[in-house]
Amino acid sequence: LFFLSSFSFSFLLEFDWLQNLAPMADLDIPFEQFQHFASPDRIVADIFQFYESTPSFTVVVEKYIDERGGERDMVLLNGTFPIPIQSKMYHFPMRIWLPMNYPNVAPLVYCQATGKIRIKYNHPQVDQTGKCHFNCLDTWTRQYNLLLLLKEIQTDFSTNTPMYTEKNNSAQSPQPRPPQPYPSQPQPYPPQPQPRYNAPNPNMSPTEQLRVSLLTQLNQKMRERLIVHNTQMKSDIDQSMEEQRKLLDSQYQKETLKIELQQANQSLDVSLKVMKEKNETLGKMLEERKQPETPLDMLCPPENCLSKQLMEQVAMVMALDDCLYQLSEAHENQQITFDQYIRSVRKVSRDQFFCKATIQKILPIIPPPPYAPPPLPSPPPASQSSPSCSSSSSSSSSSSSSSPAPAPASPTPPPVPPPNPEPPQSARPFSESFSSSLSGFGLLSRHSS
Repeated sequence: LFFLSSFSFSFLLEFDWLQNLAPMADLDIPFEQFQHFASPDRIVADIFQFYESTPSFTVVVEKYIDERGGERDMVLLNGTFPIPIQSKMYHFPMRIWLPMNYPNVAPLVYCQATGKIRIKYNHPQVDQTGKCHFNCLDTWTRQYNLLLLLKEIQTDFSTNTPMYTEKNNSAQSPQPRPPQPYPSQPQPYPPQPQPRYNAPNPNMSPTEQLRVSLLTQLNQKMRERLIVHNTQMKSDIDQSMEEQRKLLDSQYQKETLKIELQQANQSLDVSLKVMKEKNETLGKMLEERKQPETPLDMLCPPENCLSKQLMEQVAMVMALDDCLYQLSEAHENQQITFDQYIRSVRKVSRDQFFCKATIQKILPIIPPPPYAPPPLPSPPPASQSSPSCSSSSSSSSSSSSSSPAPAPASPTPPPVPPPNPEPPQSARPFSESFSSSLSGFGLLSRHSS
């Protein structure tokens, strides 16, 4: 009773089956070989249910060889299965293989050709290898069992038999007959050797003796399964403890890494904050020291409108000189005709003449700067000079010759210079010095010829 109370409901179902079904005592089921299957309890229960309808079969665990030559352990139900044909019961030799994942995977059903029994050619449910194909096998689920499979086999084979008996003569009948029926009551199997138990009380009835014998066998089977189960559970527990230890170690490493990452994150936050502050400080300093870009024309701005006009006219004269030079180059390279060259030179020279005349008018009236630079040395006299330059030079020479020489001063001590003395001014007027400067650069006599 202790062993019965310590097992699950599946074992109690087996106990009820063995207690109520006395004819199943002769069925030898290798329970210990079912341990490595996915659902051993379900396999045993389906076999017992199948035994009620088909008692003439054996149960073994053998190697199943598939089409590719691979071997797998499967439960083999080998025997004859009753098929009703025209109010008669025929027994067909068949094999049912239960795979490792049964009942999640459909079983394999084969018709076995033995002796003179042959398989029909081009049968809709059976191929030439004997493998059967049924609708329940194609749509197999966990809720199906062997009884449902047997019913579909009987339904399909009763209308179209897959096997026939071969006659001795070569001629065959047009309609093949099914195999000869087996005896309706199969012969009992030879008695299996039973383990030694305490002999039952001879005063008991045969039914009670059978009940006690079945209970004893069940107790022994359950003891064996309990030993195997305990061994497997011990191995699983040891493996689980090892995995738990590894998980704890990994958890500790994870926590350590988490703390290190948090510290590194805090350090990076502080560094990022300092970098932002430094960046803002540098941005402010750059904004404070940033100066607007000054145009090149404003680096030396003219002091008044006359200086600005003089600068523009001098630039125009130089530009027109470059234009005359380019016209001369174009004429020499025969890019323009002589008439075009003469007309262009006449027009450019006329514009240059007015620019030079404007410069001559501005020079006498432009106010002198606070500090006039000393005059540049005059270049050697040109072969051809403009009349304006010669007149200005002659006037300046006459004025210098007509001016009386200053009388020598009496020797007196030199005066003390003021704290901020102004730079000395040139003795000549600014207009004359600027005119001589322009003449020195060749602005007034450039391309005048």
